[in-house]
Amino acid sequence: MADRRGKFRGARFVSKRSRRNRNAESDGGLRAFDAPPRMGHLRRGRVYHARVPFQDDPSRSKIRPVVFLRPIDRETTEVLAAYTRIDRRARPESVPVVVNRRRCHLWLRPVRIPRVDFVSETSAQLDLDDYEILPPCSPWDDDGR
Repeated sequence: MADRRGKFRGARFVSKRSRRNRNAESDGGLRAFDAPPRMGHLRRGRVYHARVPFQDDPSRSKIRPVVFLRPIDRETTEVLAAYTRIDRRARPESVPVVVNRRRCHLWLRPVRIPRVDFVSETSAQLDLDDYEILPPCSPWDDDGR
């Protein structure tokens, strides 16, 4: 019978989250946040995943890819949300882009979300100088613009 200690000699034990992050980084660069990110760590043009409220019902939200634009204050940011399905009537100011090998449409009207709604970070980066960013909107506006 083999000695149990010999079986694990030299093994490094790591948490499930760090194993998941390491595997995700090799697959597409997705890194989950343990806590809300600091404003200084968010980079303009970097793609993150965040909870974005629905336009018609701000009490409900969905985790979507977002492109960070700028901080508004210590707790609020402006982002551009990406949608996989396009509705030209609801979001006519959108352009097709590829984010993490997935085709989607980037809405060029910034949405304001709190920094606690950021879920994860990807390695994807978009050059925002190629797009004309429109004035910000709040998802709580009546017409969504």
